[in-house]
Amino acid sequence: MKKIWATIGVLGVALGIALDVQSRTLGALPTPPWAERMRGLSQALTDLLYDLSSDERAADPASAARIEANAKKLAESAHAIGSSGKAAMVAPDADPTIPMIASLFDQESKRAYHEWHRGNRVYARDLLRTVAGYCIACHTRNNSGPRLTLDDARLKTMSAVERAEFYVATRRFEQALKEFDQVIGDPLVINDRPLEWERSIYHALAITVRVNRDPERSLHLVQRILDEPTAPLFIKADATAWKTSLLEWKKEGIAPAPAKSVAELRALADRIMTHAQSIRKFATDHSADVEYLRATTILHDLLARVAPGVERSQALYQLGCAYNSLQDLDLWTLHELFFESCIRNTPHTAIALQCYEQYEASAYENYSGSAGVALPGDVKQQLRELHGLAVVK
Repeated sequence: MKKIWATIGVLGVALGIALDVQSRTLGALPTPPWAERMRGLSQALTDLLYDLSSDERAADPASAARIEANAKKLAESAHAIGSSGKAAMVAPDADPTIPMIASLFDQESKRAYHEWHRGNRVYARDLLRTVAGYCIACHTRNNSGPRLTLDDARLKTMSAVERAEFYVATRRFEQALKEFDQVIGDPLVINDRPLEWERSIYHALAITVRVNRDPERSLHLVQRILDEPTAPLFIKADATAWKTSLLEWKKEGIAPAPAKSVAELRALADRIMTHAQSIRKFATDHSADVEYLRATTILHDLLARVAPGVERSQALYQLGCAYNSLQDLDLWTLHELFFESCIRNTPHTAIALQCYEQYEASAYENYSGSAGVALPGDVKQQLRELHGLAVVK
């Protein structure tokens, strides 16, 4: 199935021979505790981002061997966290999203290393520079998990956005917000690099809403957008809607997830999703972004506390719908993962069929163009398999 990570990178691609080659090259790996493996992954990621953030260093033949070695280290670390069965490490929380993203991280890291080894340096560089997107997707689900304290003077040579995304990938959210704040307040970025400015807004909003769960801090961010005289009008329109949502959230007050029962989390997720759907007027309307960001956090909390069954599938379905609505923000396109997991979690049920309908619609949208829809053979096969699992007998 085609999985697009938008500006952050590619999520899922069939690996074929590349995976087979790399499984023989990398071999079996030890599985130390999660936090220890994350520190090793962070070091490899730092080394790669340093070399790949510079056109000169990335193209320098003297850097090639170092980049390849670090790409292999990254693939090895990713393989350790993406392993399943007896080799699997214990994740920091019970959210099933972690192994889903970890598996894809494993696949793409292997693929990037393989492409670099084959000599496809430009393509491999794009893959390696965007691998941090997996970390960002996982780490901004909620505020659980260890904060890594790896420091490196070479980070100073990167752009503010690159540093910020690295800090998010290593769960140093306060440092990330400082970097994003610098970008958001820079008139040169607003005027000369508007896509970078827009991406910084969305990443910062994701942290203040999903990680900090702080409507007041989110309001400060949104107000800065509204006060910026040169900001694009369409972003100001979105920010106006976000401000309304945040003011309503602020009135509600915030109770930490552990203080809420599963039933309360379920009711809260239902209420926010229903409200979001009533606000959003069309497919590219971002008026309900705050509601959908809030809903994803609550639903991830819920997933970590419910056993496999219909209730989990309902949460997976809602997460798929929420992420589908957020995909135009260039943050995540995880919706197909959740719809597929829903189908496999409770096959031959009404909720599985609902998830399949959404999955199928997304598949056709991914492969539609001016000449019509052209589904690749593997996608058709995947659809047939999932339809067989979804249909109610």
